[in-house]
Amino acid sequence: YCRPEGSNHYLLGWTHAAEQVDPDRYDTTLRRDEGVALLEAAARSLPALDDAQPRGGWASLYDVSPDWQPVIGEIADGVFVDAGTSGHGFKLGPALGKKVAELILGHPDRRLAQFHPDRFATGELLPAGYRDARILG
Repeated sequence: YCRPEGSNHYLLGWTHAAEQVDPDRYDTTLRRDEGVALLEAAARSLPALDDAQPRGGWASLYDVSPDWQPVIGEIADGVFVDAGTSGHGFKLGPALGKKVAELILGHPDRRLAQFHPDRFATGELLPAGYRDARILG
C-alpha cells in the first residue's frame, strides 16, 4: 500500500498474512528495520523513494477471517456479526450495513448465507475471490 501524504511524504503499508497475534497484546510500534524494509520494497515500484528515509510510523492489525472472506450472520440468539472484511470494510460498509439490518429484521439476502459464521465449524471455507489473492469476490 502506498499513497501520497501531502506534497513530499508517502504513507506506506503492508501485511504479514501468516502472522496471528493477540489483539490485546499487539505492539503497535513500527521497528526501524521494518520501516526500512517497507521503504525498500516500495522503492522497487516507485524509484522516487530511493533516497527517502522513514519518519516514524505505527503497526496495526488487519481484520481477516481464516478464509479471508467476511463473516456475516447470527452467532447467538439475537447477536449478529459483520466482520473480517479486511481493507474492504470501508467501501463495503454502507451496502453490508443495509443487508445486515435487513437480516436482523428477518429479511435475509440469500447471497449472504455463504458468509455465515458456522462455515468454520463445518469446514466449508470459501475460496479466494481472485485466484489466490485472498480478497473478496
